[in-house]
Amino acid sequence: MTNLRECHYIGVAIGFDAIAPDLIKFAGSVAVKLKKDLALIHVVEPWLGPTMTWSLGAPGTLLGASELFDQNAKELADSRLTELASLLPQTLKIKKVNVIGPVAEMINEEVTKLKIGLMIVGKKPGGALSGFSTALSLMGSAPCPVLVMGADQFNRPQVEKLLLADDLSSNSGKACEFAYEFAGGLAPSKMFHIHVSGITKDSLKTALELSANASHTPQIPLDSVDKVYHEVQSALLEKLRQRACQVGRDVEQNVSVRAGQVQDELGAAVAEFKPGVLVFGRHKRVHTKPFFIGRVPFKSMLAMNLPVLVVPEVES
Repeated sequence: MTNLRECHYIGVAIGFDAIAPDLIKFAGSVAVKLKKDLALIHVVEPWLGPTMTWSLGAPGTLLGASELFDQNAKELADSRLTELASLLPQTLKIKKVNVIGPVAEMINEEVTKLKIGLMIVGKKPGGALSGFSTALSLMGSAPCPVLVMGADQFNRPQVEKLLLADDLSSNSGKACEFAYEFAGGLAPSKMFHIHVSGITKDSLKTALELSANASHTPQIPLDSVDKVYHEVQSALLEKLRQRACQVGRDVEQNVSVRAGQVQDELGAAVAEFKPGVLVFGRHKRVHTKPFFIGRVPFKSMLAMNLPVLVVPEVES
C-alpha cells in the first residue's frame, strides 16, 4: 500500500534496543499528525540452537527447547511492548503485534494484514551499514513506504521539510504521490522537489562535437550549444513542475533541475535546503552491491545523516 488515505495504521518496528523509546515516541507523533492508529511490531527471531534437548529430571524424555525458548522470549516481549506503549499519549489508539519468525518477512506480512501505510524503522548506532540489516531488507521488500531514522536523528526530526529526488521514472512517480500526501498530512510543510540531469553544458558540447565529426558537418557554434542546453533544462523543469502540480497542490513547493553527478548535486541540495527527510522511489536493484536506491549509493545517503523515506513503485 503506497497511499495514506486507505491505510489503517502507521507501523513501527520495535527491537528493544537503546533507540526504542525515542523511536516509538517519534512514530507516535507522526501517527497523531497523520490521524492514524499506531501498530507496534516486534518479531521474536526463532531459536537457532538444537531443536530438542534431554531433560535432566527424566533422562530419555525430549523437551522442545526451541519452542520453550521462543515462548519465553515472546512473553518477555509482550511485557516490554506494554512498557514502551506507556510512553505514548493515551488518546492514541495502539495495536501491539508480537510474532515469531524471520524479522523482515513477518513485518511485511503484518503490513499487508493490517493495511499499514508507512513503516518507521530505526537504525542502531554504528558505521555506515552497522545495525542496518532489518531496515535494509524492509527498504527492498516492504509493500509500503519505509522511513529509516538514525539513532542520533530523533532530537531534530524536521519531517515537515522533505527533499524529493525525482529521476522522472515510474519508480519516482509513486514516491512523488506518497511524499506529497505525507507532507500534506504534516502541514504546514515544504517540499524541495529536484531532478538531477546528467546532461551538463560541457557534456552536451562534447556530444554535439562528436556527432558533427562523425557526420562531417560543421561544428555547432557555442551560442547554439547554450541554446540547446537551456531548451533541455527547460523541458525537464516543465515536466517536473507538471508532476509536482498533479500531486502536490496543497504543499508549498520548491521545484528545480540541477545538472551534474547525482551524488554531488544531491549533497549540494541538502546543504542548500537543509531538509529533514530525503525521499526516493525504490528501484529493483536496491539489494545489489554497493547498495543503491535508484542511482544513489546508500552509503552516500547515510553520510548525509538524514532520515530516508523509500517508496515502492507499485501497490501490493
